[in-house]
Amino acid sequence: MRIEAARIEQRTLERAATVAEVLAPASWTDARVEAWLDWLDEDADLPAAVFRYAEDLVLRGDAAGLFDTARARAGFRRDLAAAILAGQLALSGPRGGSSAPVIQAGEPEFEGALTTLRAQHRGRAMARAAVREMGARLQAVMDSVLRCEGDPAACADPRANANLARSAEAARNSGATDAMILEAIGLARSGEAEWLAATPFLNDIDRLELVCVTARTAEPSVASAAWETGAVASAFSPEAGRGVAAAWGGVRGAINVLAFGAGKDFNASAFDSAVALLATALAVSGDQRPAALGLAGVADWLVAQGLSYASEAGLEAARDLYRRAASATVASGA
Repeated sequence: MRIEAARIEQRTLERAATVAEVLAPASWTDARVEAWLDWLDEDADLPAAVFRYAEDLVLRGDAAGLFDTARARAGFRRDLAAAILAGQLALSGPRGGSSAPVIQAGEPEFEGALTTLRAQHRGRAMARAAVREMGARLQAVMDSVLRCEGDPAACADPRANANLARSAEAARNSGATDAMILEAIGLARSGEAEWLAATPFLNDIDRLELVCVTARTAEPSVASAAWETGAVASAFSPEAGRGVAAAWGGVRGAINVLAFGAGKDFNASAFDSAVALLATALAVSGDQRPAALGLAGVADWLVAQGLSYASEAGLEAARDLYRRAASATVASGA
């Protein structure tokens, strides 16, 4: 498979702590470039990092006996790096963590497990919001002192500074203690301009947390929990549920369907080759857990053809696409 090389440009990229000159595909957004640089632990040369990543997979494939010849190794390295830089596919390494529990609809703990999971996610979301709100209110306390003109002692006294009195009351109502408010006033008097507080680790857990075995018609409570948390999966048999739980955390990869055109312009042979290439890469980079190969942008791909997911024509086109991807995966031999 020969893939047209992406046009590479040098650009200035603002990162977390620095401004750097980086080499990256011209069509990529800054956010996309930064995400890939972080994933590859690279500072400036994204194409070089991608080729190093491909070379690492070649070495793993060699150890597993997946490549018969030097030509096959070189072709895999070249095509994988080119496909990544062309935006045709992406991979994610395996993730740590234990398998999600599997529960059956109708069991005594079924509804309770869903309720607990939703409450935990709500609690984390509320805590994040509270941290932001309290920080903003304490910053307002500091600003009331810093922006005050006149006697410094009066500016730091809520009895003499009406703006400070209002800001302090708002901070207290948001949950700030009197000690925090006095600290904010003291910091402002000493010349500090910003309220600094380390944000606790309250991000939502990026993993599958519960697998529910239900009837063919999904339980409303399962659908609601999945919508609210993004951490619930549904299966229609205990065997399938255990399979989903076991597979979570393995290597994942996705094909960008729109990169191959749509309708009459869809390049089916290039799509098949990219799927086979990704299947091989997943086989090389995975562990004992099943790998997951997905198709990204299917909805946009349908819209580009004037089709809707809800229409029979759209559903048939999506089915054909997934069948094609499955056939290409099997044909890859990975």
